[in-house]
Amino acid sequence: MIFITHFFEPEIGAASQRITSLVKRALKDNNKIFVITTIPQYKIEDKINFFEEYDNLTIIRFPVFQSNSKNIFLRLISMINFSFYLFLLIPVFLFLNHRRVFIQGHPLVTSFFSIFIFKKLFRKKIILNVSDLWPKSGLDLGVFKKGLFYSLLKKIEKFNYNNSDLIMAQSNESKNYISEIVPNKNIVVFYNVPKSDFKTKVDTSNKRLTIIYAGLLGHAQNILQSCIKINFKNLDAVLHIYGEGTQKKEITDYIKKNNINNIIVHDFIPRNQLNKKLISADIGLVQLKHSIHGALPSKLFHYLNYSLPIIYIGSGEAAKIVNENKFGWSFKNDDYNGINSLIEKIITNRKILNLAIDSINNNFKAKYDYETQYASFKNNSNF
Repeated sequence: MIFITHFFEPEIGAASQRITSLVKRALKDNNKIFVITTIPQYKIEDKINFFEEYDNLTIIRFPVFQSNSKNIFLRLISMINFSFYLFLLIPVFLFLNHRRVFIQGHPLVTSFFSIFIFKKLFRKKIILNVSDLWPKSGLDLGVFKKGLFYSLLKKIEKFNYNNSDLIMAQSNESKNYISEIVPNKNIVVFYNVPKSDFKTKVDTSNKRLTIIYAGLLGHAQNILQSCIKINFKNLDAVLHIYGEGTQKKEITDYIKKNNINNIIVHDFIPRNQLNKKLISADIGLVQLKHSIHGALPSKLFHYLNYSLPIIYIGSGEAAKIVNENKFGWSFKNDDYNGINSLIEKIITNRKILNLAIDSINNNFKAKYDYETQYASFKNNSNF
């Protein structure tokens, strides 16, 4: 199988983890994998190789122009850049006998050109991974407004769905949205759960209440708002933040300006190191600034895999999962009185955490198992 994606290890973020995990799992079934990806956007200490080859895995990485700007022309250049390499590789694709092509659905223009090349020119079976519902997600985030450019992206979106043999959605909300655009398509929901074994957290009752956030520090997450609105200066609790992103400097500047010593910002750390931090934390923070249709933050499942109760700030399917399974507490984006009140109660009575921990231990693995989801994906994709 050929994988076409902007996101692959050591790139950080949910999409990278999702696709890298799938590649590693597919390799265990002796599949031959050819990955075409990009040089990571964020700084990585390890040396990055443009070309890697192992027993059944080949990886090619290309440098691309990265842009998180709201300027639609800069974003368009970023999308087209990677597509240009795909056209250059057409002679190489002639000699690859892989029958299926897995394509990351965002950036939307890249997936359009990928599908055009492999479906229209080479008649390959297409598996489209839809981790974000672009262009609707861009509209929800305020990246662009309705108009000519948005209408063009909507047509590209429909072309991508229509010409895919299997669509892999990250949430039921996404599946329902896609089904309305292209009825009767083969769509599977593959939650972005870790494929590592479920871990039971260590006892932390004799330590200061520890809240952890690990992930991108962008405006979509808006962790800066929680740093400002949660009353850490007067709470006997500490917030550890691990990650990179556009808000990182704003967060560190806010902490320094207000002399807050119990919000600690760390650099990005490898996943195996982060997992040790999760086991010794008390609460995992997950946040989305705006309601983004179909969005389901992968860190929700990452935290739950380490028996970590959740404070979720936002709405959508993630809030529903937290509430229905009693995996923690969900709040609307402006309900910081409720969040502060909850944290104060937990500080005085740590047993409040036990209900969530028991629910996670009893239900998470049973309902959200990676191998069960992979088996469904494998059957539907005819690996």
